[in-house]
Amino acid sequence: MSLSVLQKEILLTALAVIAGCYLVIFASNKDDFLSGPSSVIEDIASIKRTPDLAHTYGDKEAPLRIVEFADFSCHFCAELHPTLKRLVDESDGGVVWEYRHLPILSANSRLAAEISECVAKLSTDDNQFWTFAEQIFESQKNLSSSYLHEMAVGLNLSPQSVSDCLDDGQASALVSEDARVANSMGARGTPFSVIIFPDGQTKNVSGALAYEEWLELIN
Repeated sequence: MSLSVLQKEILLTALAVIAGCYLVIFASNKDDFLSGPSSVIEDIASIKRTPDLAHTYGDKEAPLRIVEFADFSCHFCAELHPTLKRLVDESDGGVVWEYRHLPILSANSRLAAEISECVAKLSTDDNQFWTFAEQIFESQKNLSSSYLHEMAVGLNLSPQSVSDCLDDGQASALVSEDARVANSMGARGTPFSVIIFPDGQTKNVSGALAYEEWLELIN
């Protein structure tokens, strides 16, 4: 029996989700999530975005930074989101979290990432990026193109301004650079994070670790 076009699309989407998040499924303990030993990166700036383009939560001058590379379609990225928020909130200014993109699961993953960049660029409120991100993670099953545009417009942005932003290519370039950096750091799925310690040491972390496991890693 041949598969219909719709059935093929559903099958391909399911396989992509499994492939993008396989690290979490097969890992049996915290050590399985660690991608190699700590190392000193010569150019820490390559892991972080420039301050004017970075999406950060917490004190930008915090001594420890967690740079997360995530896919808005990834279920485990949605699980990690509140964990990292709590980690920053309870760090007393000791941790800052930076969000970067690694859209690997679908075309709409890429579109969601680009629209989030437009939200950040066009909004006068720096928190709108995080508002948009949280709304996406709460409604992952409905990330159609029309819905993503509606979400952006719902944050007081005009449909034309969002379309113009997408057309100028800057958002796409930012997302592509994020993915390039993640791949250069050894990312094999999402979520993928890099802990940058105060002394310049780094640790790659793959998967949605629990809050207690993050505490053990950063302390």
